[in-house]
Amino acid sequence: MDIFLPKFISIIIEEFMFHRSVYPKEAFESERLENNISTMRCKHPAVSRYINGVVENISKLLKSSVYCDRVCLSIINENSEPLEQLIIRFLWINESTYDNNYNNDDLLNIIRESVISLSTCNSVLESLKSNNLSFRIHIYFDNKKVDDLFKLFNGCEDSNNDNFPWKQ
Repeated sequence: MDIFLPKFISIIIEEFMFHRSVYPKEAFESERLENNISTMRCKHPAVSRYINGVVENISKLLKSSVYCDRVCLSIINENSEPLEQLIIRFLWINESTYDNNYNNDDLLNIIRESVISLSTCNSVLESLKSNNLSFRIHIYFDNKKVDDLFKLFNGCEDSNNDNFPWKQ
């Protein structure tokens, strides 16, 4: 699970960005996972670092005790207005299930089904009407747990602190 969850989140984010043409198709490369699952990964180092940093912090939050309720990928236009959102909810994750051993084939099937679903999104959604797209990733928290959130990150008092882990 420690390897699966971050990989799953980053694959879903990058697949959605690829299929919704946030960046040109040439900015992505195909990556083969086990069982011949093909995914698209962004080649741009800054984009990859940003996604990996966010995903690492999401994993840390989930391991600590379900602070993270959902992640929202917002595709935005040149005026930073959201055009579309992809929401990943963590209904199946909790403290007792995070460390359980899952069958690798089951986890790969979850990735495969998600990638296939995302590959069909263009047939259902209208094309985006902007040539200058970008994205933001928002993390939503379980309000009951937010009081303990800052204790997790080495005493950072608030999100305006420059040491707050996901301040990018």
